Amino acid sequence: MKNLILKFISLLAAFPLIGGLFAQAAEGQIAKANGIEIWYETFGQKENPALLLIMGACSQGINWPTEFCKRLATEGFYVVRYDHRDSGLSTCFDFEKNPYDLVDLSKDAIGLLDFLGIEKAHLFGFSMGGPIAEIMSVRFPERVLSIGLVATSADMGPAMRGFDRLPPEEGVLSPPAEEYLSWTSESSKCEPKTEAEKFEQKLSGWRMLNGSALPFEEELYREILTEFEARTRHPSSAFNQLSAIKGSLDIIRKVPSQVTVPTVIFHGSADPIFPLDHGEFLALSIPHSKYVLLEGAGHFPNRLFYDLMIHELKENVMANQFVKQDQKFFIGFEMRTSNSDMPAKVKGHWDRFYKEYLHRIPNRVDDSILALYTDYEGDYTQPFSYIIGCEVSNLDEIPKGLVGKVIPKSKYALFMAEGAFPQSMVQTWQKIWKADIKRSYTSDFEFYGPDFNPAENPKVKIFIAIEE
Repeated sequence: MKNLILKFISLLAAFPLIGGLFAQAAEGQIAKANGIEIWYETFGQKENPALLLIMGACSQGINWPTEFCKRLATEGFYVVRYDHRDSGLSTCFDFEKNPYDLVDLSKDAIGLLDFLGIEKAHLFGFSMGGPIAEIMSVRFPERVLSIGLVATSADMGPAMRGFDRLPPEEGVLSPPAEEYLSWTSESSKCEPKTEAEKFEQKLSGWRMLNGSALPFEEELYREILTEFEARTRHPSSAFNQLSAIKGSLDIIRKVPSQVTVPTVIFHGSADPIFPLDHGEFLALSIPHSKYVLLEGAGHFPNRLFYDLMIHELKENVMANQFVKQDQKFFIGFEMRTSNSDMPAKVKGHWDRFYKEYLHRIPNRVDDSILALYTDYEGDYTQPFSYIIGCEVSNLDEIPKGLVGKVIPKSKYALFMAEGAFPQSMVQTWQKIWKADIKRSYTSDFEFYGPDFNPAENPKVKIFIAIEE
């Protein structure tokens, strides 16, 4: 059976069991991480939130479509795609001498983040990449901010049994579609005689993975075949990743219930490897996860779903950054300004606040400083009031030259400015202006804690009021 599967994997070289599409030749670099060499490629600005794309088994990093990676970068992510060990241009293994499991693959990913100097990242895992992302979030919680999962499962046992042509077990999730299993079995036994036959056989396999309800682009497939095969140094190594899955089945079943970070799950209604019940069960297994059905999608969503996936990924990224704040009383020193003329005024305004007004604010609740943005005339391009002050216990006494405000109870998107000050504030506000959030333009504020020191790369929380 192993020889049959090896032949099948070789047959599918450019249309892997768990793969996607790419639109142009990859460039990338080699990282030395976790004791091995890992090929990787990045898109976007490094100061943006990192999004690590984790591909599935028998695939390469280039199976994350270049177009998709660039779209994510345009939306404000620093995108990283990479080859797992035993794929593409990364280190290949003799599995019998050096066996590994999905925990080891998760450590590879953490090692890549270390190499790139990425302290924390958002993860997007496809098929086998799904449980790798889950393992990373559980075993390295300080490194993972959120995860997205697509075309994956909380139990890969039925798929492994199906590929081994073993009968399905009762009371478990569905095996792969019989039509697809029959095709894999027959294809692995019948070597194509010509290159044309080989191509058509691969094409028929991709058609089933793609799903009959969705269009696919034949012209692009020739590019896939050319690049994937050119980057495949040891075709049989792909089998090692299936062995890693088989050695990790218990982990794959247990880890979903331990995930605590914001999670969004995408699943195709026509996935031939993990039928619909796999996505539904995974959503039930991960507490507080969001489930998004991709109607008509197979084992890898095509570009018809890019907009939806990017939108949901961004919403998921923000999920751990939405907070509710109770009503606050506030007294501060006000100026009327706009984003166009504020840079010339803000330093002088802060200087006057510290010299003339801070010591006059009564009933302060603590030593923190708030900078309030309120009374907007429109959106962020229009004039507003900028008020530096403090939260107070009441508004019974408002000294001359200062104003009192009630910051209403509201839901906020929370952003963190961190690093060299004030450049970090400018960069964070630029991200806020581009953010896909529904701002209410009532009362936004910056929070400067009691230990704030502009010379020590401070962290400043920025609360942006949003519509409920």
